[in-house]
Amino acid sequence: MTLFDEMVTIKLQPEGANMADFLLIKSTAYWDALTYKVNESTTDHIVDSSHVIIGKHAVSILDSSPTQLLFENGLTGDVIIDIILGRDTGMMFPANLSN
Repeated sequence: MTLFDEMVTIKLQPEGANMADFLLIKSTAYWDALTYKVNESTTDHIVDSSHVIIGKHAVSILDSSPTQLLFENGLTGDVIIDIILGRDTGMMFPANLSN
């Protein structure tokens, strides 16, 4: 993300997928001038450290089905943002695999 980008949109998952179980946001710089919004929210989330959110219910605190992140760079230089989204595969496995 360059200094001159007003806002950068990162697509996370399809609309209504609601499969996010894990979200990691890491940056090369941290400060209150680097923020993101989730979907159409007006709430700014400040990237002042890495964000690690584990569990479907924890991720849903941001939004019930986060489909995109909108980053805004108010820093004085470029920044690289790494995002990892873990999603439920929907596959069910037996509890006992010993047999």
